[in-house]
Amino acid sequence: MKDLVIPEIDFDGGYLKNIDIKIPEPAISDVNINLVQSSNGVELVCNNVIANMVADFSYTYGITVKGSATINIKKINLDMELDAST
Repeated sequence: MKDLVIPEIDFDGGYLKNIDIKIPEPAISDVNINLVQSSNGVELVCNNVIANMVADFSYTYGITVKGSATINIKKINLDMELDAST
């Protein structure tokens, strides 16, 4: 999977800037692709995916706090189905 770089996300009271998300390739045993005949689709199931994110932040609620955040997600499960019409 490709790394994601998002310049900025603004929200009420603050922002995240210089967001860098890294998603290492999951083990092949954790990825399943299934054909779904009833909906003419393809299902992608991916388990045990990890992600790491680093960002600069600012948040104001009476006082302003600035700094950097490191977020490590240890387990993401993804189940996605894409259907095609004929």
